Amino acid sequence: MSRFQGANALKRKRPGATSDALTDHDQAVLDVIRSKQDMGIYQRDIKREIHTKHNITLPDPAITKCLKSLVTKNLIKEVKNIQSRGKKHFISVDFEPSNELTGGAWYSNGSLDTEMIEQLRRLCWNHINGLQIATLEAVTDYVNKTKVPNVPLSKQQTAELIGSLILDNEVMEVKSSGTGEFASIPVGKVCYKCINARRIILRLPQSQSQPHPLKSFKVNNATQTQNNAASCSYTVSIRTSCSSTTYTRDQISLAFGDAYGNQVYAPRLDDPYTRTFERCSTDTFEIYGPCTYQVCYLYLYRSGYDGWKPESVTVYGYYTKSVTFYYNTFIPGDIWYGFDFCNGLASASASS
Repeated sequence: MSRFQGANALKRKRPGATSDALTDHDQAVLDVIRSKQDMGIYQRDIKREIHTKHNITLPDPAITKCLKSLVTKNLIKEVKNIQSRGKKHFISVDFEPSNELTGGAWYSNGSLDTEMIEQLRRLCWNHINGLQIATLEAVTDYVNKTKVPNVPLSKQQTAELIGSLILDNEVMEVKSSGTGEFASIPVGKVCYKCINARRIILRLPQSQSQPHPLKSFKVNNATQTQNNAASCSYTVSIRTSCSSTTYTRDQISLAFGDAYGNQVYAPRLDDPYTRTFERCSTDTFEIYGPCTYQVCYLYLYRSGYDGWKPESVTVYGYYTKSVTFYYNTFIPGDIWYGFDFCNGLASASASS
């Protein structure tokens, strides 16, 4: 597993992180730990390093005392090393621990995060299913934009996730022919497609396919989290029109569901500090809610004065076929506005 040092490993120094008023022994221990940068050092190895670099022989109790003092002064911290869990490992607060220590995206607090891995697998599957044909670069970029992984994934890590989907016969590896569905991908480039793709196209009369306001719409305010046993994960991709406002500070809410009373509600998607819903942009959200059958209705709610014009909203879920709702119009304020295709779902599914 590779690691990165240098500028990327450095972390902004914290206020008060000073080496003032340190004893000579404290300073010697701190110098050794800082010299190891993002890799840190085992407590047992500090004694040898100090003797080599400073020609000082410190007994173990003295080193333990120095470490406690440096931790109290917020100059170093103890970190978990996944390769040696029972040994104390220390790193300077000026650095973030390397992936070799923490395990990177696959680990949380020193333990293999199986729930996170499964969530990332589902994100990969959803995006491949939505694109029908996807490259490794496209999937990696998409997953990182969702902010679900605790650190950005490398292409190699994404390839590991997709590889597990291939072993489970959920995804297949193919090479681009440069024509047809591969037209936008260079000839010979490795890409991926879902073996049992789930996709639906709602074929409805034009008058029915326009968004409409719904004053009587009621939302389910029950909060769902990824730890809820009855909760499912959905990926929602919202494309903002190029004729929308530059960006909006309005509050945006979302609700969607199936014909059987299962509803997913996201009370706030907006974030003006990150310029969410900027003109000509696509924002992707990971949302948790009750597990649904086929999603057949979707409504947006806007509150504010800037205005906002979404082009489309696509919902992906592992247990529901992906579906896109086309808006391409400004959302009126303070009312739920969207689509309800549930009555026409059966015939639409049969013809798709």
